[in-house]
Amino acid sequence: SVLVGGLVGAVVCVSNLYFMLKIGWGLGASLTSAILGFAIFKVLPAKYSEGFGPKENCTLQSAGTAAGLFTAGYSNAIPALMMLGRTFRWYQLLVWTFCCAFLGVFFAVPLRTHAILRQKLRFPTGTATAEVIQSMHASSTNASIGIYKAKVLMQSCWPSCLWILITFFIPFLYNIPLFYWLGLPQVDAWNWNLNLSPAFFGAGMLIDLRVTLSMFCSAIFCWGFAGPLLVQYGWVETAFKFSATSSSASLFLLWVGIAMMVAQQMVSLLLLWKPIIRGFCPTTVADVIFTTVSRVTRRPDRFHGLPSESASESLSPASSTGSLQATTFEEEDIDPTPESERIPASWWMSGYFISSVACIIVVTSWFDMLIQEVILAIFLGSLFAIVGVQATGETDITPISVIGNMTQLIMALVRKGDSAVYLMAANITGASAMQATDMMQDLKTGHLLKASPRAQFFAELVGGLFGAVFSVAGWYIFSTAYEIGGDEFPAIGARNWLVTSQAFANGFSNIPKHVGWFCLVGAIFGGLEPLVKLRWPLYAEYLPNIMGISLGFMIPQPGTLATMFFGSLALKWWQRRDKDQSDELSYAVASGMCAGEGVMGVVAAFMQIVGLSSLATDVFCYGHNC
Repeated sequence: SVLVGGLVGAVVCVSNLYFMLKIGWGLGASLTSAILGFAIFKVLPAKYSEGFGPKENCTLQSAGTAAGLFTAGYSNAIPALMMLGRTFRWYQLLVWTFCCAFLGVFFAVPLRTHAILRQKLRFPTGTATAEVIQSMHASSTNASIGIYKAKVLMQSCWPSCLWILITFFIPFLYNIPLFYWLGLPQVDAWNWNLNLSPAFFGAGMLIDLRVTLSMFCSAIFCWGFAGPLLVQYGWVETAFKFSATSSSASLFLLWVGIAMMVAQQMVSLLLLWKPIIRGFCPTTVADVIFTTVSRVTRRPDRFHGLPSESASESLSPASSTGSLQATTFEEEDIDPTPESERIPASWWMSGYFISSVACIIVVTSWFDMLIQEVILAIFLGSLFAIVGVQATGETDITPISVIGNMTQLIMALVRKGDSAVYLMAANITGASAMQATDMMQDLKTGHLLKASPRAQFFAELVGGLFGAVFSVAGWYIFSTAYEIGGDEFPAIGARNWLVTSQAFANGFSNIPKHVGWFCLVGAIFGGLEPLVKLRWPLYAEYLPNIMGISLGFMIPQPGTLATMFFGSLALKWWQRRDKDQSDELSYAVASGMCAGEGVMGVVAAFMQIVGLSSLATDVFCYGHNC
């Protein structure tokens, strides 16, 4: 089951890398791995699938998740360093990926007792995955449904593959220059086109309508009004030229989006101060802190103890069916796992030590950091991993952007004027925090299904091997075939980290003129969202999503964001037509569309490398340069 999970995760890994370089974030791997792995074992002969139950399915999806999300650095720091002119050999990236990302895997092990058993954090993705696995194994009828979901996923995958193959040879079909054909070249110049991407349509089906609507409205404002006005009034010179010192609308708006996103995530983290203190401090120390704060503020009811939702171990809301309600543990501090299934402390401690030493050797030898700087980055990675686990357990969102920017700020205080060092340090902390939170989601799934943490630990390590190899291979294929940071793969996350690192290295004098005041307004707007949600929770669903709005500022591809919005609208229409069917199959349909384009994107990049050219001509494109 571990090998099957690793292979499934490898496919998800390549798809995620494709998405990260396209729009700056990836898609989840746990549910896809669980469903596909289940279907594979159910169609195998009985001698191979005998004994494959919920626990084994959990181990499989742990390997799949580790492989699928083992793309540390390839969406932010590595492409940012390439934009600075750095080059890396494949073996350097492979060894670095092993060392850096495994830090988070090993460090997550001791956090399990505190985050899952003692605090009983929710980890929504891990909880939902446990519910899906349990339901598929509950009866033969549910097993048939699970197999049918996998078939639907594959049936939506191959048309997506075929479409990407067609658009490789006739590129304008992927981004149809509709406004250019309508005689509005000035609109077309701001990347307004009809994007026919199956993956982004499917991604819209996986994302809440409020988020995609926020992204689309933000794109209309940025690339329909603000950007053209910036050029018209001479505040910037061009629309999309990108460099750390260029005067372009894309860089101007990128700064505003960064300020908005960082402020929102920082305030959200500060509002989680109680569970974070619980995570860092012993219970007695935490109680003293809460008591002191309550006396100072005279609000004892607001500051004593954990939030009630964090203490809940039930699978709400998905657990209302009752399939896993029995998996609730009374013991506050006792691990219910049998001793033979636990992960010995010597394993994770020795693994963490070996990974740390290897990371120090690799980074100081190949990436020009000093030993003390690498040690500081590793320490910060562990520290931010705790914060990331707390935030993810509460909200299902890992604040990697904040972690990366905070690391760069700290490193700027240690070493002056070296943006490459800041990026690599942020890479270490971000990868450690991401892998720790991903593993914690899997351990939450295993805890609810009473699976063996030791088996999950081995699955994570094996899956990580698959993920490291395929992420490096995918990176080299994409970076060889296309310009990373260009129109095909804009690498939004890398641009974010690059401009931040160069601002810390060279001072803020090089940022676009007038942008500071707009960043201040964006930061205030972003920071207000979590405060308003806390004060008026009943109105939270009617508020615009700050993450979506900031992405609209940062992604200079309004046609792509429109496609995601249409995907969310399509899901809403499907839900109104047949809610039961959409709830049952929408995830499989959307995941198949995303996986199909991601996998075929690798094939298209390889064809580009070997010299297969497209058939596009001015005749096909009707005069448009496509």
